[in-house]
Amino acid sequence: SLHTWICAILIHKAKDRGIRENRQRTFSDYELETAHWSGEPDPSRLRLRREWPWPTAFSRQLWDDRTPEKLLASRQTTACMWHAIETLPTHQKEVLILRDVQGIHTKEVCQQLKISETNFYVRLHRARERVKVAVEAALA
Repeated sequence: SLHTWICAILIHKAKDRGIRENRQRTFSDYELETAHWSGEPDPSRLRLRREWPWPTAFSRQLWDDRTPEKLLASRQTTACMWHAIETLPTHQKEVLILRDVQGIHTKEVCQQLKISETNFYVRLHRARERVKVAVEAALA
């Protein structure tokens, strides 16, 4: 019946809200207890100088990550991604470019394209999925 259906929806919404609220923490959750804190940093939480990697370790790691093979693969992946974006239907391409490439906020994109936020997310999801599938197929 309608009553049962509405009650089920309300129960699910309440559970979802409870889960969402448990994920969020407020600053009051992190209040310092003044009885336990003297105002001085805890030396046991600080690293000793010898525990930090030397700057040469960082630069060597950066150099190793930028091998010609990895750079070429990155360029090929980027080219494949842009080709996949160009082949998207217009309504998906414009949402993807405005949001992911140009970084325009969701509400601004919706106003600009005169679409609802729900429609925006559907288009964006479908566009991202198509690009992902195309890139995976091209690189497989």
